[in-house]
Parts: sequence; C-alpha cells; structure tokens
Amino acid sequence: MEDANVELKQTEDANVELKHTDEANVELKETEDANVELKQTEDANVELKQTEDANIELKQTEDANVELKQMEEANVELKQTEDANVELKQTEDANKELKQTEDANVELKQMEDANVELKQTEDANVETLKQTEFVYVELKQTEDANVELKQTEDANVELKHTEEANVELKQTEDANVELKQMEDANVELKQTEDANVELKHTDEANVELKETEDANVELKQTEDANVELKQTEDANIELKQTEDANVELKQMEEANVELKQTEDANVELKQTEDANKELKQTEDANVELKQMEDANVELKQTEDANVELKQTEDANVELKQTEDANVELKQMEDANVELKHTDEANVELKQTEDANVELKQTEDANVELKQTEDANVELKQTEDANVELKQTEDANVELKHTDEANVELNKWRRLMSSNWEGLRAPEEEKGGGEKELKPQRRPAARRGAAKTPDAFQSTAGIQWHWH
Repeated sequence: MEDANVELKQTEDANVELKHTDEANVELKETEDANVELKQTEDANVELKQTEDANIELKQTEDANVELKQMEEANVELKQTEDANVELKQTEDANKELKQTEDANVELKQMEDANVELKQTEDANVETLKQTEFVYVELKQTEDANVELKQTEDANVELKHTEEANVELKQTEDANVELKQMEDANVELKQTEDANVELKHTDEANVELKETEDANVELKQTEDANVELKQTEDANIELKQTEDANVELKQMEEANVELKQTEDANVELKQTEDANKELKQTEDANVELKQMEDANVELKQTEDANVELKQTEDANVELKQTEDANVELKQMEDANVELKHTDEANVELKQTEDANVELKQTEDANVELKQTEDANVELKQTEDANVELKQTEDANVELKHTDEANVELNKWRRLMSSNWEGLRAPEEEKGGGEKELKPQRRPAARRGAAKTPDAFQSTAGIQWHWH
C-alpha cells in the first residue's frame, strides 16, 4: 500500500510537472505567435514604407505636373502674344490700305476742287464774249477730266470689289489659321502627355523650371507687346476721330465753297483772269471757234445740267464710300468680337482640360489608396484568421494531451481496481497467512511508441504477483 501510495504520489508529482511543462509549452507557443505577429508587423511596416515612398514619388510627379502645367500656360500666353502680333500686323496693313485710300480720296478731292475752279472759270467766261471763246476748250478739258474721273471711279469700284474679295479671302485664311492653331494645340497637348510619361527625374524638372523662368520672361515681353497693342488701338481710335473730324471739315469746306461762290464774285473773276492767262496758249484756237458760240451756249446749258448731275453723282459716290467704310468698320468690330469670344472659349476649354487632368489624378490616387486600404483589410483579416487558427490548433493539441492523460488515468484506475480485487480473493479462499505483495514492472515501452507521460507509464506497467 505504501509503495502504491508512493507510486500515486509520484504520479501526482509527474502530473504537476506535466502541467508545468504544458504551461511552459503554452508560453513558448505564445512567444512563437508573438514572433509571428512581430514578423507580420515588420512586413506591414515595410509595405507601409513602400506605400509612403510611392506617395512621395506621386507627390514629386504631381509637382512636376504642376510645373509642366505652368509651362503650358506660359506657352498659351506666348501663343496669344504671337496671335496678337499677327493681328497687330494685320491692323497695320489695314491702316496702310486705309492711308492709301485716304491719299486717293485727297487726290480725288483735289481733282474735284480743280473742277470747281474750272467751273468757276467757265461761269466767268460766260459773262463776256471773250470768256465765251475760251469756254469750249476749257469745257473740252473738263469733259476729258470727267472721262478720267469716270475711269477713276470705275477703277475705284473695281478696287472695292477686289478689296471685298480680299476680305473674304482673308477671313478664309484666318479660319484656316485658327484651324491650324487648334491642330497645333492638339499636337502640343499630345506631346505634353508624352512628356508627362517621360518626366521622372528631378534634374529634368529643374530644366523645366528654367524653361518656366524663360517663359516668364517671354510672358513679360508679351505683356509689353499687349501694352503696345493697346497704344496702337488708342492710336487707331484717335485716327478714327481724326477721320471723322476730316469729314466734318470736308463738309464745312464744301459749305464754304458754296458760300464763296455766292459772296466773292469779284474774287472768282480774278481767278478767271488768272486762268485766262494760263490758257493764253489756246486763244488762237478759240478765235477759230467763234462761229460755234451759239452752239457753245446750248452746249453750255447742257454742260451745266451735266455738272449738276455730276455733283449729285459725286455726292452719291461719297455716300457710298461712307457706307462701305462703315461696313468695313462693322466687319472689323465683328471680327474683334468673334476673336474675343474665341479666346475666352479657348481659355475656358483649357481650364476644363486642366480640371479634368487634376480630377483624373485625384481619382487615380483615390483608387490606389482604396487598393491599399483593401489590402490592409485583407491582411488584417488574414492575421485574425491565422490567430484563430493557431488558437484552435493549440486548443486541439491541449485537448489531445488531456484525452491521452485521461485514457492512461482510466487504465491505471481499472488496473488498480482489478489488482485489489485479486488481492482480497486469495485471502478469503485460503483462510489466512500473509502473502507479500510485490509489484513487478513490465519491460519499458519502446521509445516513441506513445506520447504517454513517463509518470503514467511508471504506474500503468505494474503487475501484481503473490510470493
């Protein structure tokens, strides 16, 4: 009994030691799990560092895109300056043509003034017979001048048609230029997109920064050019005001001419005498035309009617020229308005494209951020699943050990119960006599045969024999 108690005590000690071993194994397992979690944390930190590096590269790319955007805006302003210079050149050409037209009008005015003086001379010659003798020649010269004036008017009409055709051709060319500019802008936009792909290094960004500074210098030049353009526009306004003043002056001069014709008959007679001196070379021919005086009187009446008709035609021509000038001015104003609308539309289109690019970049960044968050969620779920799996495995191992210990304990209990029953039976049958009950051990179990703790093997292998 004492030996059995000793064995039982040893078994209990072994169980305590086994419990300590199990606790140590649990702590070891927890340490290993903690190491695994630490490793996973380090891996997550590495991924986080890679994400931060990617964000830094993304920020550098965005900064480079901003610089590129500034360069594009500078290029747009430079292009606008070039367009403004082209328009300025066109305005200068138009001013030259307008100046030529004004010079032609001055010459025409001089011819008209000469015709007025000639008419005054003819009227003065009518008063005297001598003057009548010279009328035919002067009248003939007037007719020739009228023919030349008519040819000049026809040439002016043809020139007007040519100018209108040139205006239409210029509008077509301007439309083609705008179309070409849009195509060039699309090519530049494509090149810009390709440049965004190639834009990777900081050194290149520094070069682009230098180009941006150069573009700013060009922008300053553009602003100076715009100031000059504004001055040119102001000068054109002053020129228009001067032209209007000249028109009013012309009207006043015409009124003065009519007043002069009425008030200064003596002055006109003096002018007629001066003209007669200039026409002295033709006096001999006029003497031979004395017989045509009566016919000249009738011709003079017809010519007076023609002069009135000519004055009406001249007034109509001036009115037509004024209307044509107003039409051209209106077309120029309409073209300027259309150009202004086109520029505003281009600016709005560029702003919309820039906003779309920024929106696209933001969406791409959000997609990457969402993917990173999803990956982190999946990683967290995987870690949680691994922890639960490890806990389940640990619980299964512990349960298995408990089951094995319970099996061995049950075996030992059955064996002890059987041996005690066998111990009592011989004493009752033989009626006395003490027998020494000595436990004998079975041969030790081979190594690795089972995972039964040594303490249980030490008791489970006992066989009881009577000696």
